[in-house]
Amino acid sequence: GPGAAEGVHLGPSKGSSGSSSSVDAVDGYLLPEDLLHLTRRSLFLVVDSDSSSSFSRIQGAEMGQQAFCLMSPSQRPYELGEASKAGNLLTMFLTGPLMGFCLTSGNTDPSIQQLVDLQSTMNAVMGEWAALLLRSFQTPGAPKSPWSVVFRDVLLRRLTLRFVLCRAALKLHTSVGGNPANLPRVFPELPKEVAPDAPEVVAGIQRLAECLDKSDRFGDRATSMSSGSPMSTATHTSGRM
Repeated sequence: GPGAAEGVHLGPSKGSSGSSSSVDAVDGYLLPEDLLHLTRRSLFLVVDSDSSSSFSRIQGAEMGQQAFCLMSPSQRPYELGEASKAGNLLTMFLTGPLMGFCLTSGNTDPSIQQLVDLQSTMNAVMGEWAALLLRSFQTPGAPKSPWSVVFRDVLLRRLTLRFVLCRAALKLHTSVGGNPANLPRVFPELPKEVAPDAPEVVAGIQRLAECLDKSDRFGDRATSMSSGSPMSTATHTSGRM
């Protein structure tokens, strides 16, 4: 039957009481292939699970329209301490980016003024990244990016930009970024203008870190890296193995 590497387990956690039959165990898994019929129209997925990478099997198997998928890291970075066990990191960044960045930077008890500065700076940085993407979509002669469709929808645009923040914060983190299992994934690939090593993204992460006096958490790696119609369906799948 399906296992952790194949799909998301939607049933009770392993530690829960009670027993279930093998049929129930199989029915408790959501497989990537279970969603293929939804790709007759454009589909936007967020998968926050230890086995999120299995959903990359959807790419190229769509039944009509392009699918988009934001996938969480396959593990929670132990380097972030016990606080990283409070919730799944990708969901935290997508729903509460300030909380996600504070946790990643190591400042889990910021002052009110630090939060005010962080919110203001994050709004500015996100706006700059959005403008960067919009310009890339309009570059004469450049191939049309599938993400230009996503940016027509306000909610999906916000989720995409917060994913960019999550990926960059983890990739540029001096302790976490070297392990691919700690990093979220996405398909189709986002434009290179918002890659973690893009100068504007590196500079944005540094500005955010400065608000929390945590530039050293990102400084070394960041320094080395510096030198159609709206979506028809939005689905968030979260599971724990």
